[in-house]
Amino acid sequence: MIKNIELVKINQIYEKYGDRIFITKEEAKEYTKPFTERQIKGGKFREIKFLVIELENTRKYKNYYKPKKFITVGGE
Repeated sequence: MIKNIELVKINQIYEKYGDRIFITKEEAKEYTKPFTERQIKGGKFREIKFLVIELENTRKYKNYYKPKKFITVGGE
């Protein structure tokens, strides 16, 4: 079940959620690197925020369904 959804700055994510985040801090910084490099090169800088979806009462199912083809996060 979804407990909370919010947009959070990269530095605040790990302060608030610690090691409960799906990706590591290094992976998150690598993801934002192209945006921070734009500022260094004189391009437009935009502050990066991540969508954080906090879950509770998660469970692992015994049986699972594997789709015939890859489905993106946005859906088919």
